[in-house]
Amino acid sequence: MKLFKKTYTLAELIEGCKDNDRRCQEKLYMRYFDDMYRMCVRHIKNEDETLSVLNSGFLKVFQNIDRFEHRGSFEGWVRRIIYRTMVEHFRGQKSYQNFIVLDEEDARGTLGKTSSSVLGELYYEDLLELLADITPKAATVFRLHAIEGFTHPEIGTQLEISENTSKWYLAKARKELQDLIKKNNENKTIA
Repeated sequence: MKLFKKTYTLAELIEGCKDNDRRCQEKLYMRYFDDMYRMCVRHIKNEDETLSVLNSGFLKVFQNIDRFEHRGSFEGWVRRIIYRTMVEHFRGQKSYQNFIVLDEEDARGTLGKTSSSVLGELYYEDLLELLADITPKAATVFRLHAIEGFTHPEIGTQLEISENTSKWYLAKARKELQDLIKKNNENKTIA
């Protein structure tokens, strides 16, 4: 006897999850696991913590799936829930300030002491405020890449720009953010 696996459309998976169908939940989980895992692992280095945050995020997705209003992409909706779960995870920890990495060098600690101490005081809400003060397209690329975990090819597709242009906007955003942080730090020192 040959068993065949039913292929579900995204709409069928969403409806199945609303009905608490475990098969649909598993298929939806597997469909988005790799992308959401990559986003989490960029910020959480411990494998157990990464999986714990990811699973908590997917639980929230399943508990709130009836709230998805079919405006925008479902993947973006899932990504926001998983990201907020990461923010909640870091919020009560000392490592919260390290959650937002402005630059690959920041993560390795190769920036000067001034930048490191300022990053120690930088929280997610502060970063969002700073993003409002930089070039809009650069802020969008930074948010998509550094915060939401999209790759440059994915950003290019979403924003209809080339991969290299996405990289350029990311570098521009990092530079503008670093300049703003340095300026804010100088203002705190003077005051």
